[in-house]
Parts: sequence; C-alpha cells; structure tokens
Amino acid sequence: MQIWYVNHYSGGPGIATAERAFRLAQAWQQHGVGCSVIMGSFHHLMLPEADFDSPVQTNGVTYHFVKTSPYSGNGVSRLRNILDFARGLYRVAGRVPDQLSKPDVIIYSCPHPHGIYAARDLARKFQAQLVFEIRDLWPLSLTELLGTSRFHPFVQVTAHAERFAFKHADVVASVLPKAWLYMVERGYGSKPFVVVPNGLSETFAEGATLQSPTALSASRVLEAWRSDGRVVFVYAGALGPPNGVAEFLDAVGPGATLDDGTRVGILVFGRGPLSQTIQDKIDAFGEGFAYCGQVPKNELRTLLRRCDVGYAGLVDKPDLFKYGISPNKIMDYFTEGLPVLLPITPCGDPVSMSQGGLTRSISDGVGLRTAITELAALSSEQRRRLGERGKSYVLANHRFDDIAARYLQALQTRPQPASAHAEEIRTEEKVASYA
Repeated sequence: MQIWYVNHYSGGPGIATAERAFRLAQAWQQHGVGCSVIMGSFHHLMLPEADFDSPVQTNGVTYHFVKTSPYSGNGVSRLRNILDFARGLYRVAGRVPDQLSKPDVIIYSCPHPHGIYAARDLARKFQAQLVFEIRDLWPLSLTELLGTSRFHPFVQVTAHAERFAFKHADVVASVLPKAWLYMVERGYGSKPFVVVPNGLSETFAEGATLQSPTALSASRVLEAWRSDGRVVFVYAGALGPPNGVAEFLDAVGPGATLDDGTRVGILVFGRGPLSQTIQDKIDAFGEGFAYCGQVPKNELRTLLRRCDVGYAGLVDKPDLFKYGISPNKIMDYFTEGLPVLLPITPCGDPVSMSQGGLTRSISDGVGLRTAITELAALSSEQRRRLGERGKSYVLANHRFDDIAARYLQALQTRPQPASAHAEEIRTEEKVASYA
C-alpha cells in the first residue's frame, strides 16, 4: 500500500514544527506501508532555515513540496498562499512515476479544506481511496474563534469546500473525538468515520542537552524561580487570540503573587501574531514572568520537566469545542508528567478523560485566577499524581504506533458510520480528585 499524506502545514525534523505527518509516516513504514508527505513549500510553522525543493528525505520519510508564496499574519498574503497550495496540488500528478509512487490512498489532512478539490481529482485519476482528515472545523473555527461573519465570502467558499469533502470522501477521520457529532448534525452521519487523535512519540520525549540560546535563557529563569520557591506554570504553543495567553497573564497580574500569598512563575514559549503583545505585557509585569520564544522540541521537553503545571490555553467556545479538542501541547505536558489546566467546558478532552488536571468552563479572569490558585495550592506530590494520571492516559491512547495501526485498519475494513459513535465518549464534567 502507498499513502499520500497531504497537509499544507506538515513538518518534521529540520522542516517545520508540526510532527504528525512525520510520525505517522514512520509508523506506517514499520507496518510495511509506503508514505509520501505532500506539503506547502512555505507556511507559518516552517523552521527559519527551511528552504527546500522537492523531494527531500529526512529520517526515512520523503517530502514533496507544492510551491507556495510567503506570508505573514492572516491577511491577503496568507489567502494567496492557500490558493497556491490548492491550485498547485493538481500538478503533483505529473511527478508520477518519476518522483512519486502511484497512491492507493490519499489522505487530505485539513488545516484548511481548500485543496480537497485537487485531492478528489487525484484520487479519481489514480483510483485511490480518499480520506478527509478533520483537524480544524471549517468554517466554524473562523466564525467562533475569529468572529468572522458567516456571510463573509471566504467563509462561504470554505463551507462549500467542507461539504464537498464530506460528500466525496470514502472515509472521514478526525483528531477530534466528537467530530462524528458535527457530521451527523450536517447530514453526513452515514459516512465511515474513525478517530485518529494527535499523538506522542516516546522516543521523541527523551529530551536533550540544552544548547540553544532561548533554552539556556529559560533554564536560568527556572533555576532562579526554583531558588525563590515559586510554583511554575508554563505555556508552550501558538500565540494568537484563540489561545488565551494574554488572559492567563492578566489573571495572575503584576507581582505574580496569588491571593493566598503563593508566589508563581509564568513561563511562555511559542510564537504567533500576538508574540509582541505577550512580550510587552511580560516586560510590564516584571518579576515572575518570562517569554522565551521558541526552542527546539527536544529541548522544550527537558525544560517542561522543571515546571509544575502546564497551561493548555484556549478561550472557551462551547459551540466549537463541544466536538472535542486535541492540542499537541497537552501531549507535551502529559508526556513530561505535568498536570494541565484547561479552561474550557469538558468535551471528551484528554485532561477531563484522564483526570490529569483541571478542566473547567472559565469565562473571566476571576475564574481563571481561582483555578490557578487551586492548582498552585496543591503539594508537589499531589501535582505529581495528577501528571502521572495524564501520562498514563496518553501512553495508553495517543501513541503514534497505535494511531497509525488504527488508521490502516480503517482503510482496510471501512469503519462504522459517524452516527454509530454516539455512545462511545462520555463528556460529563469529572470532579478533579487530588488525593
């Protein structure tokens, strides 16, 4: 079997920070299945030094690039980049058989759905199965997270692409545990559906010696905070409006001292459209706050082990998150044994399902500060036990080897329709036990 895994924003070691395509491809190869990753030549998760012509091989995984123009922010240049990928994907057919093997399966992974038309045509041309992999729900993410009107032309075009994907896919897969509900509500409950969540790699979680300037700087900050007796909260991920990082900083406030007198440290890693805003706020708040930009993934894992609580971010949007979430940052935190603060309504998420932290609908800074205080007041042993619950859960449910095998089984046997998943996930709020 040959799989084309198509994701505009794919990545891997030395290419981009997104690791899913790389890990799945490696796992499939262990099962004797070939996989080529097809991605954009430029996107916002690319590493600064990444500049490739197709094809490139890294650690046994082959990447093919669709030429896409550079962009910054979320304006016209990013729309042009999306259009570049959607149009350029058609031309990938010309690389068969000299550069690419003929596919048996084309998985179109959806950070956006606009390449689905080309993916469908490619699947027809090569008589391959077409899988639509839902990562973000479009256009619901636009209307809920960014506040875009549902009548906006881009929203309407995106909604059409999503409907087209549901209609023409042979199988629908999703990292979201309740995406089946989204499909049922839109009349696609008869489509075969499988949950393939974001995963972790135990070998990748081994950590590394700190070498980068940003990691060394963060290490010095952590050492000083430890000497000062602070409870350290860490955020590592994208810095955009949906991530709630500014709200998190404001909930703690200048002085980094909670109402019960507990002193905390707030460490932020990542980049995004709000990077400068976060930097300015942290500079203004002073002691107890630090922004350290991005660090290499292995070095980040080493630093996470020196923290006490992971903040999962997200501004609660029940109409969107009721279909589930699967942030990579939660995998990172739990892999390193950190309890997690997730300030949204429980939705079958790894935190509430594992009881590895605190999942709670939080609508304002007062509620967020209360949750922070609650976790900071725990003993080190109590926090360790929460983190171990989370770690045990993700090791049992989110290993890439298992996810890849589940994917292969779905491709070979066709999974149950979306409507049959109604009883599989319990989403009631669980009361966190700190015993």
